[in-house]
Amino acid sequence: MTIFSITKVIQRLQNAVTDPHTAVKDRIKAIKVLQDGTKVNSRASKSIKYQRATLESHKTRATSSTNNLNLLIFEES
Repeated sequence: MTIFSITKVIQRLQNAVTDPHTAVKDRIKAIKVLQDGTKVNSRASKSIKYQRATLESHKTRATSSTNNLNLLIFEES
C-alpha cells in the first residue's frame, strides 16, 4: 500500500470523526481503500513468487546444461 493510500484512509477516518453526516460513507471508502491495497500487495507477492520460481528453474537448466557440456568435453578428450 502506498503512502498516498494510507493518507487517504487517514483523511477519510478523520472526516468520519468530524462530520457525522458523512461518517458512514467515509468509513466505507476507507475500508475499500485498505482492501484494494491488500489486493495489490497480494498480486505483487504472487508475481514475486512466480519470478523466483522462474529464476530457480533457469538456474537449474543452466547448471544441467553446463554439466552436460562438461561431460561431453571430458568424453571427447
